[in-house]
Amino acid sequence: MAERIFPLDSGETAWSSTLQQAWEVTQTETASGRRRAICSQLYPKLSFNVSFTALDDKNLSLLIGFYAKCKGTLLPFFYKDYGARVELQELSRDESGKYQLFIKNGGYVLPCEKADNVSVYIDDNETVDFKLDGDMLTVPAATAKSVVMASFDYYWRVRFSDTLSVTQNFENVNNVNLKLVTVR
Repeated sequence: MAERIFPLDSGETAWSSTLQQAWEVTQTETASGRRRAICSQLYPKLSFNVSFTALDDKNLSLLIGFYAKCKGTLLPFFYKDYGARVELQELSRDESGKYQLFIKNGGYVLPCEKADNVSVYIDDNETVDFKLDGDMLTVPAATAKSVVMASFDYYWRVRFSDTLSVTQNFENVNNVNLKLVTVR
């Protein structure tokens, strides 16, 4: 089965995006004020509120068709938010000789399941001899002592959170608001 990728490029249409992070914490508090809390999540739940403010009919048709292919909120897909880029990040080599891409936000590490526009550097020299398979990078020229760095755009695995709502402002000018939620 082919990967589902959000059909609209953030650089081609007028839009805005808001990112929210949430952790589900279960807590109890005793009468004396003692608090007990637990969080069973390994990664935060991220939500993207995306608004397209002047979507033309062609792009609206693409979006409506994509929403139908995902069966609304049922099937996940990959979404690249504007600015989702990592620059010159040092990668660690695993025991098989591969390197895993990841996203580091303020010291917190998140997995990267899909990337594109990848540039790889071995000891500060760019190489085109690499293979990307999902989030795993194979760099044949790198040795165990090489410093391997990468720059890349990354995608989030998300699903639609709710219904798709469209407001037609003028002929060929539509507003669309949607919410996307990460899926692990």
